[in-house]
Amino acid sequence: MRITFTKSPTGAFKLMYSAGDTADIKDEKLCRAIIDSGYGVPEGTTDSLEAKPLEEMKLPELKAWAAVRNIDLGEATKKEDILRVLKSH
Repeated sequence: MRITFTKSPTGAFKLMYSAGDTADIKDEKLCRAIIDSGYGVPEGTTDSLEAKPLEEMKLPELKAWAAVRNIDLGEATKKEDILRVLKSH
C-alpha cells in the first residue's frame, strides 16, 4: 500500500520520511498502524481532498492537506486551530 505521511514519523522511519512524502509499504499491519496513529493516509486520499471544502474535512484529512502543501501546523492540534492555520496560507 502506498502511504502519504501527514506528519514526520518517529522511530525507524524518522530518518527516511518527512511529512508529505509517499512510501510503498508492503506490511499491511504497519500501514494500518501508520494510518491509525495519524502519521499517514492511503495514497489517493489527498487527491480526493482537492474538491472537498476544508470545513468538511476530518482532522486526518486536514493534516494530510497541510502536509502535501508543506504547511507547518505548529502547535495546532484541534480542528478549529488547524483550519485557522490553513486559511492563513
